[in-house]
Amino acid sequence: MNSSEDLDGEERSRFRRGARARLEALRQLRRELPENPGPSMVALARLATFLHEGAERLGFPAVAHAAGVLAGATAEELEEAADELGAVLQELAGTGQPTRVLVVEDDPTTVQLVRAVLEREGCRVEAVSMAGEARARIREEPPDLLLLDLVLPDLDGRLLLMELRSREELRHIPVVAVSGRTGGAVRAECFAYGADGFVAKPVDRQQLVETVSPLFGRSSPAAPEMRALAHVEERDQLGRRFRELQEARRRNPDSNRRLTAALMEVDTEPEDGGGQEDSEVEGRGTRERVAGLATALRSYMGGHDVVGRWSPAELLLLAPERRPEELAEGLELLRESVDDPVRRFSGGVVPVSADDELVDVVARAQRLLARQDGSPAIETVEEHPDPLPSRSVVIAEDDPVTATLIRHYMERAGMTVEVKENGKDAWEAVRSLRPALVVLDVQMPGMDGLEVLARLRREEATGDTRIIMLTSLGGDDNIARAFELGADDYVVKPFSPGEFMARALRLVRNG
Repeated sequence: MNSSEDLDGEERSRFRRGARARLEALRQLRRELPENPGPSMVALARLATFLHEGAERLGFPAVAHAAGVLAGATAEELEEAADELGAVLQELAGTGQPTRVLVVEDDPTTVQLVRAVLEREGCRVEAVSMAGEARARIREEPPDLLLLDLVLPDLDGRLLLMELRSREELRHIPVVAVSGRTGGAVRAECFAYGADGFVAKPVDRQQLVETVSPLFGRSSPAAPEMRALAHVEERDQLGRRFRELQEARRRNPDSNRRLTAALMEVDTEPEDGGGQEDSEVEGRGTRERVAGLATALRSYMGGHDVVGRWSPAELLLLAPERRPEELAEGLELLRESVDDPVRRFSGGVVPVSADDELVDVVARAQRLLARQDGSPAIETVEEHPDPLPSRSVVIAEDDPVTATLIRHYMERAGMTVEVKENGKDAWEAVRSLRPALVVLDVQMPGMDGLEVLARLRREEATGDTRIIMLTSLGGDDNIARAFELGADDYVVKPFSPGEFMARALRLVRNG
């Protein structure tokens, strides 16, 4: 089947899955018709025209006919035509694949109620109680809709929401937040982090249906390159897997277990002298190139190997029980055997000692990549230089959610984290710990972040410390003042975890 046929099939599938939401909208307009005829007639005609055009193009003749009748109906014919279209949409909704809903909730009563309501709406419902279980299920089979409790036993639900929104191949999934905290601040925070809806506990059946119905059919299948990347770990997950591998080595110090890492960077430039083919390659995004490399690696990886996305253009491979020269040779053969130009890549292969942290390993591999001067190659070293002098981070943040979020991601990247809730304690911690990075919130009780920044820059021992400032929306004056005082970077809250980590680790590596 060619790509055009694949696209047509995906569009038909989306149209069919969206039939239930369109049916609900049609029924609502039909109910409002007697009391509010003018606006309801206009809205019905608009909906009918939309359905007619889509159904005719995608090959749903019954829907196209019924929608066409409604679009041209007189005032006297309107109710009967709406009912006829409703019946056709009802039949179409029943013939499609049911909407897959994943409920992430640890309260059995809430799960039972949600399951009963959504199954009555024709959904296929699966429930898990932990964020870790949700991650696994989403990776195996991304759902059409996610209902996410904000308070989970193993993770703040907002962190999981931000993870999904930071992964391009998963951010299309509609997410409805569920919480017993119903204040405006909680709702606003959820929507700022990317939620599509909010349902308060105890869950009201009608509110649940009204919230999720418009989202049915909105989750479109990921493009082929996104499906390839759905099986690739993200940076935070790489940190967890790295720690697991290292912990296994430390538990058995006499086992002589090896671990080798390879950082691979896709070639984003076309070959010189190319014609139309190279122009097409140049126009394709980094995402497609990384997905192509991920697909090629899957045929090469061993059963215990781990591959993840370290940056938009880099994949990191963790290979237990392989020597650096063995891994480098295998990747060189893989690189030479791949014909598709978007899969050309360079690699830096380094050994991992039992006391290494992930950020150090990646920094060594990046130094190997930097030596290649743009010529794709696989480089390795038998011995690596001393680790970075400091892997600690001091976070000055009085908001526990933000502090937990940053700690969560920094620790997964292999950093040691110290959190302080006020400026004075943070200033003293930086002076004693000499960290690789300091994260300062501008708004803090007592000594604020700008004053801490100024003091650190005045002292010789901390004058060169890398510092990121956290500011709230609308804090342009604070940003300008922070740069005047010597800040290295700033991040505006609420922020993307992926963007924050990219900036933070760049400063650590270049420190």
